[in-house]
Amino acid sequence: MIDSTRHDKSEEGGAAASPESRRRLNDLNEKLQKVAEHRHRQLGASRAQMQAIFDNSPDWLTLFRATADGRFVYADLNRATERAYGLNYDQVVGRTVEEILGPKQAQLPVRLMRACVRTGENQRYTARRTMAGVTRTIDVMFVRVPEQLDGDYHIMATARDITERDDMEERLRRERLLFELIIENTSEGVIVVDNELRHLVWNAAMERINGQPRSAVLGKTVFEVFPRIFRSSRRKRLARCANGT
Repeated sequence: MIDSTRHDKSEEGGAAASPESRRRLNDLNEKLQKVAEHRHRQLGASRAQMQAIFDNSPDWLTLFRATADGRFVYADLNRATERAYGLNYDQVVGRTVEEILGPKQAQLPVRLMRACVRTGENQRYTARRTMAGVTRTIDVMFVRVPEQLDGDYHIMATARDITERDDMEERLRRERLLFELIIENTSEGVIVVDNELRHLVWNAAMERINGQPRSAVLGKTVFEVFPRIFRSSRRKRLARCANGT
């Protein structure tokens, strides 16, 4: 004989549990919704921060889209790039590198961006470029965005104006050449040693005075070149002098 009382109690318990289960499920859904909204706000804030960095960077930042037929189209650029090009955003985005830079100036960056797409390796070059009537020396780095967007690879280009640094290096090079010219043509013997007392400079006059060619002297210490003058007893004193102590 079936105990109907037990069956009825089971149905009553199930009916009572059903609203409780729905309540718990609703609570869980609300929590998940709050987590999703929080993460969405965080993602939005991160995107806004990245966009602010992109827009306000002093470096020229440009995003290129690599098309299937091998062209590179401007997809985005920051304010510094607009100023450097002398063009606004709408005049650049959607156009190819050749259209903006001209066929000749576009050859090198296009070749390097193709290599970047093909190999995934960063590419870099330094060149003199005239844009918006100003000639600058720029240092450019191409980096491939790891994942394809809408089926196309994208290249992020970072360019920096290094004209001042390049000019400084050129001035230093000229000053060094002038120094070498003066040293080489003076009638006085000139010797320069480092803090280890190794010869760095031995000019033509010194070759005539001493009789030793610079090839036999440079890199050697004064003790090796002048063993009779700089005896071992003077070595510590000379070493202290060379180190400014």
